[in-house]
Amino acid sequence: REFGIIDIPKEELSHYFPEMRKHLHKCQFNNCIHINEPGCAIKMIVENGEGSITMDRYISYYKILQTIEDKSY
Repeated sequence: REFGIIDIPKEELSHYFPEMRKHLHKCQFNNCIHINEPGCAIKMIVENGEGSITMDRYISYYKILQTIEDKSY
């Protein structure tokens, strides 16, 4: 196993961030990865500076997300 690679689907990463997990049901799409999707509650919370999801925490999420490889089945 290669160091630095996370073996979980991109759509599940936010489930490992408790402050994001409680808002996931508010996103327009259930497979939202919270980057560019319309109706993303996570992005709105971060951008508005409201709630428990800080910009630093979102940046950490984004950096980890970038290490996850897309899998084709």
